[in-house]
Amino acid sequence: MTNTIGYANPAAVSFGTITLEQSQAAPEDKARAASLVSKRLPFDQAVEVLAMLGLLPPRPGRE
Repeated sequence: MTNTIGYANPAAVSFGTITLEQSQAAPEDKARAASLVSKRLPFDQAVEVLAMLGLLPPRPGRE
């Protein structure tokens, strides 16, 4: 079975559901990634990138 862009995939899985899955990285890998981003980017850009990567803790009221 193929999807609309021609990649073969299992019948019950689509690329949309795969991209919604949470990262399975180890906590120490996440900490190293957050440290690297924080060192390389200015604060406001680092916060935006960390939020996109899901490496920031949830804000109060948004758990």
